[in-house]
Amino acid sequence: MNQKVTLNSILDLPLELLRKSEKYDSYSSLLGEKQFSKYDYKKLKSTIRSYFEYYKNSIYFSHFPANYNIQLTTAYDSVRVSSTNVVSDSVSNLVISRIDKELEIASWILDFHSRILQVASKLTIQEASYLVDYFFSNLSEEVICEKLNICRKTLQKVKKSCLVKVWIELETLNLKEDA
Repeated sequence: MNQKVTLNSILDLPLELLRKSEKYDSYSSLLGEKQFSKYDYKKLKSTIRSYFEYYKNSIYFSHFPANYNIQLTTAYDSVRVSSTNVVSDSVSNLVISRIDKELEIASWILDFHSRILQVASKLTIQEASYLVDYFFSNLSEEVICEKLNICRKTLQKVKKSCLVKVWIELETLNLKEDA
């Protein structure tokens, strides 16, 4: 894993998701009724929403300016100094725990960001629009129907297909609730 994510790329994720989805739209299609009938889409929707909320909120926990890069490489190892002859104090423990927390959040942001971009190539344009409008812009389903010029019944199919595709990509990602 040798990726870089900047604050600008985090903020541009919805546009990048739409662009990538449009690029691969001819290879994508909605899932059939059988594929998404196995999932409780209401539970998926709330779980995925909590992932997106954590992602959006983690930007504020990370405290980095627009030109700051988050970069984790495979060469990164957590190196600890042996504390046999060192007296541990509460300030250094606090600093170490804060740094560990920052690295954990940065790692989660990178993982989520890359997974959303991966799933974008599997989404139709309507699914990507639903994802961006509902999870990033917080638009109601009625407004999304009008924007996509489709009926509510069609939106339900788009929504269920989108949620299952996103969940398949995110299900192994652990959400850190204590951030």
